[in-house]
Amino acid sequence: LAPNLRGLDVIVRTGSEDSSVPPWQSRRMARVLQEHGVNVTFNEFQGKGHWWWDTKVDSDGGAMNDPQLRTFYLTKLAGAL
Repeated sequence: LAPNLRGLDVIVRTGSEDSSVPPWQSRRMARVLQEHGVNVTFNEFQGKGHWWWDTKVDSDGGAMNDPQLRTFYLTKLAGAL
């Protein structure tokens, strides 16, 4: 399946303390995608679990809507329009 993602940009993110999806699985997925020519950005966040908030205000983004992902979403959506 990995070759089907060639030409797409993929972000793989994991917390180093993730007990739901062990970080080694995310590292392996990123490596396999790279080996198949997929453009992968990999981030492992130290001390973070499966879900986290990066600021003091709940529901402000955290794991799914931080500056890196907002830029990624806007760039990819702009290219799709």
